[in-house]
Amino acid sequence: MGCEFCGKNVDKVYICSSCGLVFCKDCGYPEKKLCRECEAELSEEREI
Repeated sequence: MGCEFCGKNVDKVYICSSCGLVFCKDCGYPEKKLCRECEAELSEEREI
């Protein structure tokens, strides 16, 4: 299976709990179950 961000075929992928996209450990935060796009949006919301 491949990462929907970088396109790499990796052994382990994760599903973002916010948007549902599949990402690898390099393109998101597996411990938070968030892709980098959703993590960035949440970080911006917290700063407001």
